[in-house]
Amino acid sequence: MQSIEAKALSLALEVGVVSVGDVHAWADRRIRSAEKPDFKLIELSTEPDSAGCLSLLHELAADGDKAIVATLALRHLAIAYAAKRVSPRTAATMVSRLLDEGYIPDDDAARQMAWFTEDLALIDVKEYSPELESRILGDFTVFLARFNYAS
Repeated sequence: MQSIEAKALSLALEVGVVSVGDVHAWADRRIRSAEKPDFKLIELSTEPDSAGCLSLLHELAADGDKAIVATLALRHLAIAYAAKRVSPRTAATMVSRLLDEGYIPDDDAARQMAWFTEDLALIDVKEYSPELESRILGDFTVFLARFNYAS
């Protein structure tokens, strides 16, 4: 599971959904729970910049079940979005990236993700009325709630 979590984190870090601090916290939890932690985890827990963190996450990541990776990546997005740490544009970028790379939790989510990718990007450039924008953002919040187990 560590390799799948690392892949989801790398996708989220590349887009700006999680921070280096979030990556450090994940690595620290993994180190504490391991009898003999991977040296790369120890490096990751102290790596100061995002490029270095990404490199180490890529080394720790392995191809796995794309639906699980998608679910975990959307969980990171849901948490960051609920905390208002990401804009609709960043959310659109993340969702688009997941779709483009085939990281989809299920067919229903894929349809919703495709719809949100375009609509969130258009919200960012103020193409919608405030009422429509509010409805789309509300629908997106409901969609993300499926993945936010922390709330």
